[in-house]
Amino acid sequence: MLKINHVWIALLLAIAGCSQLSHTPTETDTAKEAAEQTSTVAVVAKSTTQAEAVDNAPLRRDWAQSELDQQPDLWSRMRQQMYLRVPERSSVRQARDFYAKQSKYWRELSLRADPIMYHVVRRLEQRNMPVELALLPIVESAYNMSAQGAGPAGLWQLVPGTAKNFGLTINGRYDGRKDGLASTDATLDYLQDLYNRLGHDWLNAVAAYNTGEGRIQAAIMRNEARGKPIDFWSLNIPEKYIKTVPKWLAMIQLVKEPTKYGLQLPELANKPSTVQTSVRAAISLQEVAKISGVALSEIKALNPAFRSNVTPTGKSWPLLLPEHAADRYQQNEATLVQTRDTSPLPIEKKPSSRPQTYTVKSGDTVGSIAKKFKISAKSLRAMNKLKSDKLKPGQSLLVSNATSSAAAASKAKQPTMYKVQSGDSLDKIARKHKVKVADLMKWNKLKKNYMLMPNQQLIVKPAQ
Repeated sequence: MLKINHVWIALLLAIAGCSQLSHTPTETDTAKEAAEQTSTVAVVAKSTTQAEAVDNAPLRRDWAQSELDQQPDLWSRMRQQMYLRVPERSSVRQARDFYAKQSKYWRELSLRADPIMYHVVRRLEQRNMPVELALLPIVESAYNMSAQGAGPAGLWQLVPGTAKNFGLTINGRYDGRKDGLASTDATLDYLQDLYNRLGHDWLNAVAAYNTGEGRIQAAIMRNEARGKPIDFWSLNIPEKYIKTVPKWLAMIQLVKEPTKYGLQLPELANKPSTVQTSVRAAISLQEVAKISGVALSEIKALNPAFRSNVTPTGKSWPLLLPEHAADRYQQNEATLVQTRDTSPLPIEKKPSSRPQTYTVKSGDTVGSIAKKFKISAKSLRAMNKLKSDKLKPGQSLLVSNATSSAAAASKAKQPTMYKVQSGDSLDKIARKHKVKVADLMKWNKLKKNYMLMPNQQLIVKPAQ
């Protein structure tokens, strides 16, 4: 009996031992669990790093067109799709604080933006580009399609070389930079190209658009050589060259959270108020106005690309009309009769002194590019520090920072320009340049009580 008890005890101990072993992790189990934990941490770390590094991936891309169309206004439509991150930097904060207090400015801006801004937003949506870029013309021109500086012009303030490089027509009778839709298409092509070539960073693209891609490209190359990041905030670029970027970012913040910054955005309809059609060559805009039932002044305001009251010869031209007038125009278009333009050609403004760049295309040579921009091949090599004449498609070259005696003489004949600063008034600018306020208004075709805008270009002395 005692022997049996020993057997049962041994059996119970064995069972208990097995039970204990089943709850004690083996060395293999421990290693496996550690590997799984490491893998999980790695995945989390990877996703976190990607989230921090990739500022350009939208929060959602699945908005249906019908959902966007149902937004109460255009600001809200944009707000739902915004994703670019705006850091709390002093330059951004200063611009934001300034523009948040400019209620009158926003009211006037909304009136200028109404005919064209909806179309800009829709083009960005169709291209899958950030809708925040629709706020860039606020900084560039305050959404003034007819804006004209010493060289840049139009909604996006394009310089002639870049405009022509991206397909816009500029001649004595027509300036495509002032065609709201054509200039938008060209600018978005350019911005997408800059984004693709400058580190896939939209801030780099906007900075390059404003200051010249050569400067941003050089900064990127310096950082790459030192193993540093190439995002916009990691580049060492003097602030004076990139003032547009913080202003643009401030606009993004204000539109995204206006109540947070004490701003009440004026109404901007979430639907088109204008329609693009076309008009034949050599047609009087006065006749276009008559058959459309629209005032000539409104036709010219919507289509400032036409530099006279008759459309240029050669082809049909884009025509922007109020939405309510489009049907009437198309019904009566056949009655329009071609006419001869007898008005004198406008005086051409000299190009901007801002550096101009050119993107190398297949088949280009140093000689052919130099000839195109009327500079010597030697100057082109020196400007770009080329060690050989080998060029690559997509390469960016400076083509306009060489000065010659002819260029210097031409520059001397240009009107003296002044860029409006925060706090400026016509009286202050007139006193600073020792001219009369009446003359300032005359040279710049300003109306009484006109409100100046920061970065606006003013003629302060006419050409001699």
